Amino acid sequence: MIKIEAVRGSEAQAKPLVVGKDTVYVHTNIEHITGAEIDEYQYDELQYDKDEYIEMISQSLEETQEAVDYLLMGGE
Repeated sequence: MIKIEAVRGSEAQAKPLVVGKDTVYVHTNIEHITGAEIDEYQYDELQYDKDEYIEMISQSLEETQEAVDYLLMGGE
């Protein structure tokens, strides 16, 4: 994972999740920046290799499923 703060880009790039060929970009703190000659967006960016992102999401889903199963069993 690579973390970059205060990235500037176009409206098309300023989405919470952008999936490229080999990389997944997660954007947070998205702000519209305007001024006399500026009309762009600024955001913080996390870059993941696709395999790394899939593994992270899979682990999160597994943990969520375990929590749901625990709650459905009455917390036992």
